[in-house]
Amino acid sequence: MSNQGVEVAIKELGKEFIRAKVGDRYVLEEMIKTKSKLGGEQSGHVIFSDLNNTG
Repeated sequence: MSNQGVEVAIKELGKEFIRAKVGDRYVLEEMIKTKSKLGGEQSGHVIFSDLNNTG
């Protein structure tokens, strides 16, 4: 979950912005499915797939 400013900034960088259901589990599932490197959620958890699979 993020505000629209994050979505606009990501898209302006030419990157794809993907939303997942709320929860680390769902963010990680979407990241695996789309081979994403960075994910996060409203709780402040950030997942860097190159480093770890938890927030």
